[in-house]
Amino acid sequence: MNRTYIGRYFYSTGGNSEASRISGINVAKVFILASVASSFFAAMSGFIMAARLGSGQSTITTSLPMDVITGIVLGGVSINGGSGKIGSVLVDVLVMGVLANGMILIGLNNYWQWVVDGLVLLFAVAMSNIKTE
Repeated sequence: MNRTYIGRYFYSTGGNSEASRISGINVAKVFILASVASSFFAAMSGFIMAARLGSGQSTITTSLPMDVITGIVLGGVSINGGSGKIGSVLVDVLVMGVLANGMILIGLNNYWQWVVDGLVLLFAVAMSNIKTE
């Protein structure tokens, strides 16, 4: 993301779209490219999940958005945009996976798993806000 111009455009547009527009970046094109990339990777993950399960089920990933947001915020990506590293996000998503697997192995109820995920998310957001101030 730091070594290509399009990655720097993503960071710049996410951090301050007006400043990016003034500096000559086509902000609309960057937003469209980000949306297309996001849609592509969401479709690929859907294909992989359907291939893994052998069927397409719309309710199989109901808790996945919470886990993804928690892993991303825990990985240091700003909710407001403009900062973050892919490597730290991958490590923290793996940590979230190990945490979820551990909760399943000890037999923790689904309700309490959501509570633990929410507490981790609150902790990550609090640390993010402390770091940016």
